[in-house]
Amino acid sequence: MDKKTKGIGKGSRGLVAENNAVSSIKLGQVLVRAGRINTEDLEKALAEQDASKKRIGEILIEKGFLKPEELTHGLNVQSMLTTSGIPTNLSFGSVLEGRASQVYEEKKSETAKTQTPIRSHLAVLYQLSSIALSKADIKAGYVILKNVTRIAIKSNNKKGCMVVFKGLKWPFKEAHAFGLAHDAHITPEGASVQQPYKKNTQLVELSYRFILSENAKTGKHPWPLSIALQPL
Repeated sequence: MDKKTKGIGKGSRGLVAENNAVSSIKLGQVLVRAGRINTEDLEKALAEQDASKKRIGEILIEKGFLKPEELTHGLNVQSMLTTSGIPTNLSFGSVLEGRASQVYEEKKSETAKTQTPIRSHLAVLYQLSSIALSKADIKAGYVILKNVTRIAIKSNNKKGCMVVFKGLKWPFKEAHAFGLAHDAHITPEGASVQQPYKKNTQLVELSYRFILSENAKTGKHPWPLSIALQPL
């Protein structure tokens, strides 16, 4: 585990600085679990941090292990895990290796009657980074993946929120996602599912059935989907 994980300073590329209040959930943990970096990258950065005293996020970016927007994502997820009250042992549970997509935050005003701003957050905590297709999968024409994505949703909108899937491409021509309020049928144009309001943070595990393109090939393919929120 990283013992000195810190973020980029306020002046570095305009990114959000790390908050010491959320250090109980280490940024390095978040980035590794989300698939943004691997353990070897983190160990190299920590070794350099001991000598240079730079912040861990700054080192990861300088070495090319991490993009600035990926650091921002990690900081947002770190903050959300801490402030939303999600237990660490549950957040870092049994889900497979992941590549987190992105953390989305949308803010808008309620009606003039209440003047309460709508705040909705979606964090992709874990997600399989790639899909390995075998000859048997190609022959069957589909592949089933169970519990390979975990997301956290928190919203104060009593109407709920819209979960949106995008990015489906070859070698997958369509997909079905299971685990939300309704199953999603995802095409290359995307798909959306309305998730009802709940007072507490919703932890959702998603499973998928991917339908393969006719010319799909065996091998490892990057994870084809991104997940975001849209306001209602």
